[in-house]
Amino acid sequence: MRRQTLLTVISLVLGASTAWLAIELHAAREQLAELRGSPALARTAPAGSAAVPAIRAPEVEAKPVSMPGPLIQTGRRDAAHAQNDETQRAANLAHNAWVRSWLDDPEKRSKALAEARKSHEREFPRQLLDLDDDDYIRLLDTLATSDLRYAEAIYHCNTNPTCDLQSAISTQMKANRQELVGILGDEKTQRLENYRDNYMERNSVASFRSGLPDSMPLSDAQAEKLVDALGEERRRMVKEWQQRGEQISGMGNSWGSLTYPGTQDIEQRVAEATEFQRRQRDRAAEVLTPAQLEIFTKQQEQMMDIARGSWGYDDQAGKSR
Repeated sequence: MRRQTLLTVISLVLGASTAWLAIELHAAREQLAELRGSPALARTAPAGSAAVPAIRAPEVEAKPVSMPGPLIQTGRRDAAHAQNDETQRAANLAHNAWVRSWLDDPEKRSKALAEARKSHEREFPRQLLDLDDDDYIRLLDTLATSDLRYAEAIYHCNTNPTCDLQSAISTQMKANRQELVGILGDEKTQRLENYRDNYMERNSVASFRSGLPDSMPLSDAQAEKLVDALGEERRRMVKEWQQRGEQISGMGNSWGSLTYPGTQDIEQRVAEATEFQRRQRDRAAEVLTPAQLEIFTKQQEQMMDIARGSWGYDDQAGKSR
């Protein structure tokens, strides 16, 4: 779970940071520069660090976002672990600097809380959950408070050598979910979680929609159904792969998003990714017109071409090291 933990930490840091944080993060960046001083650590960090914030935009660099699981080849595993350790330290430094900036300062804590609340207010449409004014305000306050409490838990664990980070995160996530269930109930909590988890699909559908000709527009209702269907199918396939013990990776760009097991065998990875696209296409066919589906399929093919090129390049680069 270490790399998944890393992505969670980075998402939290980058999602909450604003211009006022620049001074507080300066020292952390200097420390990070020292860590990157050696040639071995000066190489580009794993795509997970760059892809987390970028993947929310319609166009994202086509780099894999690796999730937990064992690497196979020893040499590449050691290199990947060195990069992961570096990225983990970078995330910890940035996160700790951010939390320290408001931890014992009531005014800055209040500002951080307000920023978190505004972020959640922008994050999902109010009509998604059909809440009255009081419950909506309570939900925003709860989400913002949970963000800061979650950040503090990670901070205290980062600064305690005996703390198990995954256990701390798991405990805090369970507590946060229980609070949401208390406000929303099980069904609306799940609806909110699915909506937040579908951010890749929303970006992909938005990009797909903007590229359609005027003669075949995608309606709002179609777009919503397509996002839900694609997200649901992705979660179903991820669950199947995880039950097989696979690590999960993904990439996204203007042609869409792609999820696949992170196997080191490229042919197997292509086969799994092709099956993922087929099942996504089957779900899209339930929503799109034949003409729209044809364009959707062509974009999938372009996405696969990009993925093949990226995997082939990474494989050759790994063999040359």
